[in-house]
Amino acid sequence: MQLPNKKYNIIYADPAWYFKSYSKKGEQRNATKHYPCMEFNDLLDLNINNIADVDCVLFMWVIDPISPDRKSTR
Repeated sequence: MQLPNKKYNIIYADPAWYFKSYSKKGEQRNATKHYPCMEFNDLLDLNINNIADVDCVLFMWVIDPISPDRKSTR
């Protein structure tokens, strides 16, 4: 994913999170049926520091299946 060559004070992010469906019914509604998704570690690899200004705040949409108890594998 190509990020802009600019610094921002506020970043609103709605990443294309990937998460596993646990039923056949859920697979038909999964985001991967609608657009390309990224694994958790791929999202970590996005170099947000390159677009974040010194005093920057990041607002990020997080999906329930991986919310706060999900730990980075790094």
